[in-house]
Amino acid sequence: MHRSRLTGFRPGGYKPDTVWSYEIGEKAKQFDGRLTLNTGWYFEKWANVQQYVTLNCGYVYSDNTGLVHVYGTEIEINALVIPDVTVALNGGYTHARVVQGSLETGVAIGAHVQDVPDLTGSAAIIYRHTISDDLAFTGRIENNFVGSRTDATYFINHLPSYDLTNLRAGLVKNQWSAMLFAKNLTNERALLSDTLQIGINVPTFNRISVGQPLTVGVDFSYHFKQ
Repeated sequence: MHRSRLTGFRPGGYKPDTVWSYEIGEKAKQFDGRLTLNTGWYFEKWANVQQYVTLNCGYVYSDNTGLVHVYGTEIEINALVIPDVTVALNGGYTHARVVQGSLETGVAIGAHVQDVPDLTGSAAIIYRHTISDDLAFTGRIENNFVGSRTDATYFINHLPSYDLTNLRAGLVKNQWSAMLFAKNLTNERALLSDTLQIGINVPTFNRISVGQPLTVGVDFSYHFKQ
C-alpha cells in the first residue's frame, strides 16, 4: 500500500508525461497459412507518470508520480485445426513498476502502475461453414482474462482478476448478418475499476464499477456498398 503522508497538499497542475518505447517482434505463417504466429517484446521508459494520489484527509488528486519502467511480451496464435474450425489464442505479460518514486506524492519504488494488470489473455474457437455460394453459418465462443490490478480511492486498492466468456452465432450473407449473442455467459461479477465518490472518500466505503451482467440478444446488421 502506498499512500501520501500529506493531508492538505494539492498542486494546481502537473507536468506532461513522456515515453520512450522500444519493441522487437516477428510475424510468421506456416503450413500454407493455416498457422499464424506473432510475438513481440517491448521496453518502455515512462517519465512523469500521471496517477491518482491518495491523501489522509480522504481526497484523491492527479499528480506526476515518478519514473516507470514497463517491459513485457505478447504472443498471438491463430490455427485452422480442422476444416471450418479456427482456434485463436493470445496472451500478454506486462511488468509496470515505479523505479524512481516521488517524495511529494508518497509513491515508493516498486509500486504498481495503477490499472495495468501483469497478465492478460484470451482464447477463442471460431466456426464458419459455407451453406451456399453467398450464405454461411458462423459461430464464436471466446474467453477473455484480465489479471489483478491496483486502483485508488481512499487507499490504493487491489482489484481481483476476472474471466468473461462471450458467445456469438448466426448467418452471414453478402452484405447482411443475423446473430444471436450472449455476453458474460457465466454471469461473472467482474470488478473493473474503483469509482471516486462525488464527495469526500471514507475508508469504510469503496465504490467499484462492475462489468455488464449476462446479456442475451439478437444483432442484425447491413453493410451498404460504397
